[in-house]
Amino acid sequence: MSRRVQVIGAHSADFVWRAGGAVAKAVEAGGTAEVIALSYGERGESGELWKEPDQTVDNVKRVRHQEAEAAARHYYGAGAGALGSEQSARLAAIVPNPRFYDRNRNTPFIQRKTATILARMPAAELP
Repeated sequence: MSRRVQVIGAHSADFVWRAGGAVAKAVEAGGTAEVIALSYGERGESGELWKEPDQTVDNVKRVRHQEAEAAARHYYGAGAGALGSEQSARLAAIVPNPRFYDRNRNTPFIQRKTATILARMPAAELP
């Protein structure tokens, strides 16, 4: 039986040391893994941005913030700070494949994934 693993973390590399073994085991058994990172990548997680000469933490934060704002405006016509919990969860749900889900916004998969993220939100600890 194939299994799916979803890991949500504050930083893109967190899953490696917190859940790397479980992710590897699931994939080796024929399953799939999805990792959702919730940071701007200001400490090195945004590899491509950090390859640019003279890159700064403030610039990485600015670029990631602009991307989040653009996504919120594209899908909801409002800035990221104006989104409610369900809208934020839905954006997190489509992060892995936004081009596909832009055309298929309300699939049963996205509905389930959004519900899962919403259910986990109360337990999330913000920095």
